[in-house]
Amino acid sequence: MPKINIKKEYEQFAIIGENKKNNQVEFHFENGYGASVINGPGTYGFESGLFELGVLSEEYGWNLTYDTPITNDVIGYLSEDQVYKLLNKISKL
Repeated sequence: MPKINIKKEYEQFAIIGENKKNNQVEFHFENGYGASVINGPGTYGFESGLFELGVLSEEYGWNLTYDTPITNDVIGYLSEDQVYKLLNKISKL
């Protein structure tokens, strides 16, 4: 299972998950939004070595939120570059 390489400019926002079934990293941004980036069995894109991203909200206890301009669901089949483009957008909400 591939793990996402955490870029230096995102290290301060990253929280490495303890999930043994999947590779997961959460990002919590100062604007109260974040993302869960995951790869593992059952995730969209796992078999292709790609990632799934869900938008998180501090308002909901850093759980998934489905009411942002980014998406109303999780987004699967993402390359690492696509993940970082979405993280940039989420950090600016």
